[in-house]
Amino acid sequence: MLILISVWFIGGTLTILSQWIISPEVQKSSHDYLQYYWIVFIEVTSGFDVGGEVKRLNQLSFVITILMLIAGMIIGGLVSGQIIAIILNAAQKAGFVAEAPKNFRFIDPIIIFGINRHLHGIISSVRRIDGNANRDIIIIDEKSDEISILSESDYKNIWYIKSNPSKK
Repeated sequence: MLILISVWFIGGTLTILSQWIISPEVQKSSHDYLQYYWIVFIEVTSGFDVGGEVKRLNQLSFVITILMLIAGMIIGGLVSGQIIAIILNAAQKAGFVAEAPKNFRFIDPIIIFGINRHLHGIISSVRRIDGNANRDIIIIDEKSDEISILSESDYKNIWYIKSNPSKK
């Protein structure tokens, strides 16, 4: 959050400086300069729909604002990626298989439909036969969120999808 506020403050300040240096005749008072913080905030959070105020910006201010918009999206992506990593890491440290991320495309996964008392043996056998412990294994079952990790090496890259496999 602090980083996002910093990006907003830097973007607003750079916009004010460029307006003050390049086109000071457009501003009627110091209040006009302070409105650029609001313009940058709206543009960084929602896009370029800020009404007639944008027409007063010079080209350099547009470039600065676009760069701040891109920086905000990158920072937002990095922050959300870190949050997802923390959640997945917490699930694995708790001793359970992690849930497969939504809309994630696995490359050549091994899919296991349903779980039973032989699941851990099946996973160990698949790892021995496949020889590639990095290959993803996806387990689909209504109770797949209850699968505990027995061996760190065998349970690397194992994901679950909580669903009834007979209905899909």
